[in-house]
Amino acid sequence: MAIRLVLADDQRARQTGIEDPAAGARGSWSRGEAADGREAVRLVRSENPDVAVMDISMPQFNGLNAALELARLCPRVRLVVLTQHDEPQYVTEALRCGVRGATSSRARRRATWCRRSKAFAAARLYLSPGVAGAVAEAYLAPQHATAALSVRRAPGAAG
Repeated sequence: MAIRLVLADDQRARQTGIEDPAAGARGSWSRGEAADGREAVRLVRSENPDVAVMDISMPQFNGLNAALELARLCPRVRLVVLTQHDEPQYVTEALRCGVRGATSSRARRRATWCRRSKAFAAARLYLSPGVAGAVAEAYLAPQHATAALSVRRAPGAAG
């Protein structure tokens, strides 16, 4: 199955790290790259990919804001966030914004990205093992921490 992927990440090193797995995976991949959340929204709307992978921490319009907008505008697209943050509040906020996958941005190995990209496209919800462990530990903790995240919600939006 060919998977169409858009990647939004302000750090070129990560974009390059994902480029090789996409090219080497079974099936053809058409990719688009965006450097910030606004560009990601524009690109996802024009390319209509199967999966949009976005870094949470991007300048101007972060990945959570982009996910919130894309969940409304392009509900068919699987939204996934890359996070270097082990804090589960980032992941839970991403899920509230419409994201259905979260994985560590530290993953570099080709096989890891090929496997995860296929999982992103196929799963209702995908949390990489490290992210899932952090979320589960936080859930089981006596008190839950709350992050001060800058996510703009539309008036009257739930969350």
